[in-house]
Amino acid sequence: MGRVLSSFLLLGLLLSGCATTEIDPRVPLQIEPVMKVVQTAPASYELQLASRTFVPLSGQGPKVRLVAAIHIADRAFYQQVQGLLDADAVVLYEGVTTKKDDFKKQGPGRRPDALYTKVADALGLISQYEGIDYRREHFHNADLTQGEMLARLRGDTLTTPKPEGPDQVLGPPAKEAEAKYNLMMEAMQGNGLSGVLADLGLAFIKYNARLRTTVLLGIIGTDPAGSEKEMAKKLGGESGKRIAKLILQERNQEAISGLRRFVGQRQTGETVALFYGAAHLDAIQDALIRRFGYVPEKTEWLVAMHADGEAAGLTPAQALEALKGVRK
Repeated sequence: MGRVLSSFLLLGLLLSGCATTEIDPRVPLQIEPVMKVVQTAPASYELQLASRTFVPLSGQGPKVRLVAAIHIADRAFYQQVQGLLDADAVVLYEGVTTKKDDFKKQGPGRRPDALYTKVADALGLISQYEGIDYRREHFHNADLTQGEMLARLRGDTLTTPKPEGPDQVLGPPAKEAEAKYNLMMEAMQGNGLSGVLADLGLAFIKYNARLRTTVLLGIIGTDPAGSEKEMAKKLGGESGKRIAKLILQERNQEAISGLRRFVGQRQTGETVALFYGAAHLDAIQDALIRRFGYVPEKTEWLVAMHADGEAAGLTPAQALEALKGVRK
């Protein structure tokens, strides 16, 4: 009985010791999302994106601002983002281009043939190409170039298991992944058959207020967290999974590498900003907290787009159904 009692006392001491271990209350227990949907009226909703500032736990080093990017939005959203980024010491941004400084050379402007521009026009929005001016000395591309993306696909040996055992054999060739990647890029640029079909569909959306609002609600309700799996599913096979990994995970690593480099160069009191797509920022936030020793300080929510269901003649039930449509 004495041994049993001693064991329980020892266990109690151990548990007490664990319970009194101090954990900095500034370290979040979960990653907060960088986008949210807000209902503004019974049949109206808006999409809000975060500008979230992080500070080092040690108190030494620059702040880091993560600003969620989106390819199409209200003009006012991009104006707000531009004002924030212009005030920072360094801005790292996403953009898969031919050369790293393409955006800085071109400046903002319409790209009428790009799919994003066509969708934006149909919905009464503008594209990121038109909304953000990257011609700033402190702006730096923190993304892979098209050549680097293709080089990674060409250099891969995609493998699948043998039916009779675990040994690996050559699976779909790298050229299959490259072909799918090129087809996807062609579609995004508004070329080929996909571009023709997009033009036809967008014409109906542009001149039909009810349909336009329904599509806008669907975009507002899109969940970027499932984008990699959905992308891999649509592209199909091992090559599809490889492209999805390249587009999200490996580009994330490029952004994180850029942050590490510039954070190490800046002083306490300065701010290093990262302007990157919402689908990327959960992983980047996690890296900031777990690997860089940073914690969130404050979040400013910016309205990216708004859909007025009442004005378009939608009932609250119809608006909610449209909001959930893309997720289904």
